[in-house]
Amino acid sequence: RFDNDLRVEWYQDLLPDADLFEGDFRAANFASLSRAFGSTLRWVGGAELEYKSRVVADSVGALSRETGGLLTFINTGFLTMLDNPFNPARGSRLALTLGNGGTVYEQGSVQAFGTRHNWVEGRTAFYRHLPGYRQFIAAVRLDGGRFFGPGGQNADRFFLGGPRSVRSYGFRQLCPDAPAPAIGSCPLQETALEPAYFLASAELRLSPFEFPWMSSRGVAGFFKPIELVPFVDYGKVWNLRGDERFSPSREFLTDGHGRGLAFGGGLRYPLFTVFTLRLDLAYGRPGGGGVPDQRLIDLAQAF
Repeated sequence: RFDNDLRVEWYQDLLPDADLFEGDFRAANFASLSRAFGSTLRWVGGAELEYKSRVVADSVGALSRETGGLLTFINTGFLTMLDNPFNPARGSRLALTLGNGGTVYEQGSVQAFGTRHNWVEGRTAFYRHLPGYRQFIAAVRLDGGRFFGPGGQNADRFFLGGPRSVRSYGFRQLCPDAPAPAIGSCPLQETALEPAYFLASAELRLSPFEFPWMSSRGVAGFFKPIELVPFVDYGKVWNLRGDERFSPSREFLTDGHGRGLAFGGGLRYPLFTVFTLRLDLAYGRPGGGGVPDQRLIDLAQAF
C-alpha cells in the first residue's frame, strides 16, 4: 500500500524578545510503502522531505533564525496486539524505527547528499483494565532512542515536549541545553548534537459513567464515554557528544539540563470512533507555581 502524508506546522515560541508569530515553522512530506504480515505485524518504509525554520537562542541568549531542509529514509516495524487500535483498553504495541537522514539545504545553501547520520528509536505502550474495576484503565508508555553521529538539522527529532510527550513543555521545547539559555531555544548549527532520549508516561483513565445499567442512548449516552485522566510524564534528552552519558544515578536523572517532568489531569472523549478529543492541564516545569504550564487540546491519544 502507498501513502503520502503532507504536514504543515507552526509553533509560537515563548522566548524573550520574540515577536508575535515569530515562531517555528515546519513542512514535511512523507511518502511510504507499507505491508501487513498477518494481523499483528506491519512494516512501513519511506522517505521524508522536510523544510524547517526555527527561532533559536545562542550561548549568550541572542535570538536568530535557523533554516534547513532534510531528506530522511525511515523504516519502522510494528507489533500490535490491541483490542481496539484507536482507543485501546487492553493489549500492547511496539514500534522499532531505523532512520538515515542528512541535510540537503542549510541557510540558503544546497547540499546534495552531504554528511548523513543514522538513528534508532523504540516506542512501547501497554494498556489494561484494573482487576475487578471495569471503569479503570491503566496505560503506560516507555520510549527511547539515540543518534549515531551528529544529527545536524535532524537532531530536534528527539527533543521532548508537546501534547504527546512531556506535556508541561511546548512542542520540542525540551532540548539538551535547557533550561539555559532559554527553554525551547536549542540551536542545531552552533554545537554538534548527537542526541539520545528516554520518555516514560503513565495514565489512569477513569470512566465515571461506565456502568452496565446506564443507558447508551440520549443524554446518558452522551456522557457515558467521558474519561477523567490523571497523568505523569518524565523524560530526558542529552547530547552524547557532551559530558553526559546515560546513567541510572540520581544526579543524571535529576539534573535540570534536558530533564522534564509533567503531571496533571484532563478529559478524554472518543469522536467518530477514530479520534480522541483530549483536554489536558499540565504542571511540573520549574517555577511554574499554581498556574498550568500548558493547556493542551488534541485529537489523538497521548500514547
